[in-house]
Amino acid sequence: MEKENNKVNVTFLIRASCKMCRDIKGDISNYMNSNKYINFRILNLDDKSIKFDNKNSSITPALWVEDKMWYAGGFEIKNFDNKLKNLLLERGDYHE
Repeated sequence: MEKENNKVNVTFLIRASCKMCRDIKGDISNYMNSNKYINFRILNLDDKSIKFDNKNSSITPALWVEDKMWYAGGFEIKNFDNKLKNLLLERGDYHE
């Protein structure tokens, strides 16, 4: 699972005016950036040059995994970690 193209694409949608986004951004970023299975990006929807037109993409904070919304309005790392491991096991990409 070392190849970049095998990583799970995770997108964190935020807005500058969203207090909850700011509150959880650090915790999410630390987890995501330390996980070798994740290709992580943060998109600020207040930036008009950002085009993210998925259904319900105006909800923040939101966590999208492989173009599917997994969380909106909140986030718990432990639950996400378990769900991610299950996804990777299904794909045959998880190795401890």
